[in-house]
Amino acid sequence: MGLPIFDSGVQGVSGRVSGLSALALLAVGLAGASAHAAETVLMNESAAHLCYLEAARGGTLGDTEDCNVAIDHQSLKREDFAATLSNRGLLLARNNDLDAALRDHDRAIETAPEIPSLYVNRANTYTRAQRLDAARSDLDRAIALVEERAAVAAPNVSGAAETSAATADAAAREEAEPSAAQVPLADASAVLGAAFFNRALIEQREGNLDAALADATRARDLVADRPMYAEYVQDLERLRAERTPPAAAEEPARAEG
Repeated sequence: MGLPIFDSGVQGVSGRVSGLSALALLAVGLAGASAHAAETVLMNESAAHLCYLEAARGGTLGDTEDCNVAIDHQSLKREDFAATLSNRGLLLARNNDLDAALRDHDRAIETAPEIPSLYVNRANTYTRAQRLDAARSDLDRAIALVEERAAVAAPNVSGAAETSAATADAAAREEAEPSAAQVPLADASAVLGAAFFNRALIEQREGNLDAALADATRARDLVADRPMYAEYVQDLERLRAERTPPAAAEEPARAEG
């Protein structure tokens, strides 16, 4: 089983290309330029694995046949079934079949609503469909899910030495049988980075530069190995500086008399 792959690219607000990923990304026009939303690709096995490879391959179009075989004929775990639906949704969106893509993303989330990555992917399709409020809501949900999971896993501030037997058993089962669709806590920064980055694109499109810069900065700080995040922050800082009027110079005090 492989772990989810998270990647993104961005064309800066100045119009220059500041980074491109290995994945095919959904274009979002912002402030007269175009930008690309981060997406997450979830890995499974056999036909589902081939579906994953097609989603991860990049390019403008994608073949959904392996995804169809996996979904219709393969016996998959609940989480892996949701992952494959999400991967097919990514491919359908690249083919500009947004209604079918959203049906897959909806079904994926109905199947495994606890997986943050699924919301990031559906948000990309919502953004492409110009449904920005729905996209923002999904990104908010993805962020909340990761943060909730991190809070549960954090050490008890009271200093309790033991966790409950049920919690320990659940953790052991997760370690023994990792699901391809689950996001390990070690990868929480990648999920959050993608969600904050995509939300920054929406905020910028709606003219909320301060909010966009705040989200982009969080994405940059969370995922240090994504240069496009840092470059996007630089572009936003430059754009905000260009739009901020210079402070009025104070007139020197006149001497009386």
